[in-house]
Amino acid sequence: MLEEDACVQKNWHAVREWLHSQISKEPPHWDVRRGLMGMSDLLQRAPSASHDWQILEESACPMGEIALLFADFLLSGDRSLLELGLIMMRRLSVSRVLISTWPLFGLLLQAWEALSALGDAFAEVCEEAAPVAAEMERLGPGLGNSSLLRSFRRKIEGRGQLGSCYRDKRARAAAHLLAALASHSSFHDPRSLESLDLSSFAEEMGTQWPWLLFRSHWPTLSLLHQLQVAWREAACSQAWPDSYGQLTVAAPVSTWMCTVPWPERERNRWLYAGHYIDCTSIVRSVLDSYSPCLVLDVGANMGCIGLSLAKEHFQVIAVEPGPKMSHLLRGAAAKNGFSLGQLTVVEAAAGSTTGSTVLYCGNSSGMCTSAVTSEYLEGRDTQHTVQQVTLSSVVGQRSKEVCVIKLDVEGSEEDVLHGADLVLRDGTPAIYIDIHEATWQLMRPHLRHFGPRLGQT
Repeated sequence: MLEEDACVQKNWHAVREWLHSQISKEPPHWDVRRGLMGMSDLLQRAPSASHDWQILEESACPMGEIALLFADFLLSGDRSLLELGLIMMRRLSVSRVLISTWPLFGLLLQAWEALSALGDAFAEVCEEAAPVAAEMERLGPGLGNSSLLRSFRRKIEGRGQLGSCYRDKRARAAAHLLAALASHSSFHDPRSLESLDLSSFAEEMGTQWPWLLFRSHWPTLSLLHQLQVAWREAACSQAWPDSYGQLTVAAPVSTWMCTVPWPERERNRWLYAGHYIDCTSIVRSVLDSYSPCLVLDVGANMGCIGLSLAKEHFQVIAVEPGPKMSHLLRGAAAKNGFSLGQLTVVEAAAGSTTGSTVLYCGNSSGMCTSAVTSEYLEGRDTQHTVQQVTLSSVVGQRSKEVCVIKLDVEGSEEDVLHGADLVLRDGTPAIYIDIHEATWQLMRPHLRHFGPRLGQT
């Protein structure tokens, strides 16, 4: 389901991630000046910005089309686009929207705020149920507070809390939503929200749920937006503060990766592609050549190779010296639901000996090296002392099982391979080096003695 929501057609990924970047967690949700700056360009880039009903019916990315309709409404103020989006949205279940990769509740919330500012009338919260609505407002930022949820559950059980308002569909649905949340144990487990039982909530809303949700002063829409944010951040924000999950384009494997806002160049490279071509080339080559076996992802960074192979049932040992990247890798392994041992993260630099080494880093977390030659140190003026391991020590008795070694170590390739003597002696793994062409020509003479197993990407 999630891979379907990723929408692999050109530019859908850019549309989705740009929309996410415009939506804040808490009010005010919409910064008009910031949002409108890129909205027009976004709609021009969209794979299908048409609002023809026939095209929408046949779209391979229905959630993307709905998101575009809401975005176009926010840009143009054309309310027919909002209504068309709500008509399409009724075909989806509230549960599917909740765990999708598209921020539909956030966009609807922005539309609600825009119309409220224009003085549009929405259904009021009936007086007796006002305390329940106030509790829902309070719940948003404290979504993961289990004691708060238990307290709410005791308050809303039965009809007494709603009084005569129980005749109001919106009030009953809100109470059912709170009851479902109160019975939920955790919003940090990435698989947790998938099991959230919203059947009673959906039953109360019926087929008109998008309109009942939207045209009301009940804060149900805001709470669902908070839940969707929690789903996106699940496991990632636990691994590293302010990180969140991004679903890669399925090329060839779609996985969750954990990320934080990046430098502009890296962000744009990711934003418009949804995957990295060098990572994709290696993953495709490994899948074409090998059945599941043991892979060493050395210099794993955010895990675009290791996570993809782990999803295809390879066992992966990811060696990554950067604390941020190694924590994000562990978070991504949890978010993908990998079993123990499917992807193991070793927070260390790989080298020819065990001990410690100095890591030299630039502005990007992916531009660190332990090489000491001037050509690699240029522009890397931050130093960290980190643990160093050899690949032979990492795999231990499993050296014969290694089928692939991927290296992206910014100049330390020869040292790393010298530390893999047992792996290279006991087996014949393929070696992929992710390296720039100019650097490859400089290093190739030094790596000749590692034989024909060495391949460049």
